[in-house]
Amino acid sequence: MKNLFLLLLVTLLTTACSNNADKPENVLSQETLVRVMADLQLAEAKVKNLRVSTDSARQLFSIYELQIFEEWNISPEQYTESYEYYLNEYDEMSDIHAALIDTLSRRQKAEKERR
Repeated sequence: MKNLFLLLLVTLLTTACSNNADKPENVLSQETLVRVMADLQLAEAKVKNLRVSTDSARQLFSIYELQIFEEWNISPEQYTESYEYYLNEYDEMSDIHAALIDTLSRRQKAEKERR
């Protein structure tokens, strides 16, 4: 009986943690999400370096954010839905964060080499 309970628990957890079959069509690929997130991180850093008021920074970042979404041909809703989807997929989000760090590091290295 104890083994049956353990088997059911493992099956339930495995099923609950892997719902790739339920992945909505408009969710961005991991690769695209990483690139968009990297662009957003760089835009946030630009705004932060301007040392403007918080309200001005928010407005400016919103403009940058919309420009980035336009460049990637995605909507803010698609980005949010994709991000929220991957938040529920721990392993995939872990991969995304690792790739984001790698992408930002490579961009930083390339920027230093240009100087």
